Amino acid sequence: MPWRASNLKTSPAIIFGRTIAADRRSPQLRQRGKLISVIQATQKTMKKIALILTLPLVLSLAAVAAQKKDASRWGDAPPALPAGAKMAVLAGDPNKKGLFTVRLQTPAGYKVPPHTHPTGEHITVISGTFYIGTGDKFDEAAGKELGAGGYMVMPAGMKHYAWTPAEAIIQVHGMGPFVIKYVNPADDPRNPKKE
Repeated sequence: MPWRASNLKTSPAIIFGRTIAADRRSPQLRQRGKLISVIQATQKTMKKIALILTLPLVLSLAAVAAQKKDASRWGDAPPALPAGAKMAVLAGDPNKKGLFTVRLQTPAGYKVPPHTHPTGEHITVISGTFYIGTGDKFDEAAGKELGAGGYMVMPAGMKHYAWTPAEAIIQVHGMGPFVIKYVNPADDPRNPKKE
């Protein structure tokens, strides 16, 4: 096809990264320019899609790494809780005034007798099944089951008790200091047992 002035367009073509003036383009070059423009736009779109799809993977890997790091902080739960549980402090200090977050890992058959706290307690079940009931008597029939992802708030001063039939991990957050006062002082593991 011979070159004609009628074949000219007002915009230049970009071919392999080089700009060719509109007056020097043939129809074949115009078609290649359109194709390259489409390819470049498609490449940009694909890069965005790849980034969007990769981001959740990166965040998941970061969460797994954080959980492994948290596992290194597990230690025996404080003496105010019945023996057998492990605790990891994630943020703050539960013994001081201010916001704190801890995780508690309980063995199968773990029970916390009726007790209260002077501050609110926010409980989230991370894994396993956690049961919680309210009142001054331990009554499994009156308890509520919380599975993984379950959440409950115990207001300050509310009498409550808890148990886990199998191993479970719960997260507790609230305002410190975190204090436990047992309804029946004989249930307090800090008190010497009478024989």
